[in-house]
Amino acid sequence: GAATVVQEARHKGHSGYTFRKLFRLFFNMFFNFSILPLRIFTILGFLVFLTAFVLSVIFVVQKIMDPSIEAGWTSLIIAILALSGVQIIFMGLIGEYLGKQYLDQNKTPQWVIRKQVE
Repeated sequence: GAATVVQEARHKGHSGYTFRKLFRLFFNMFFNFSILPLRIFTILGFLVFLTAFVLSVIFVVQKIMDPSIEAGWTSLIIAILALSGVQIIFMGLIGEYLGKQYLDQNKTPQWVIRKQVE
């Protein structure tokens, strides 16, 4: 069922929630009931790895065109970016796995039934 609620103005006093408390409440709701931040982290890892791949092509072409570029710089930058991307991907995947386990153990639904059609 649905309940109709009329929001009335506060008659006296003011809310005890400061901006800090409201932000903390939002933060807890966002991270405790969703794996979305973890999925964003995984996607960020894929983007870093994709960037490493694109830059590796660019740097190799630059090295071929301009042999005066310092030796080892290209391979070092490519290795750092690629391995960082892989690490972020796996951290995100492990986080998603743990997040799903957490939500499953707490019996927290990941959806809300807005309307039931019979």
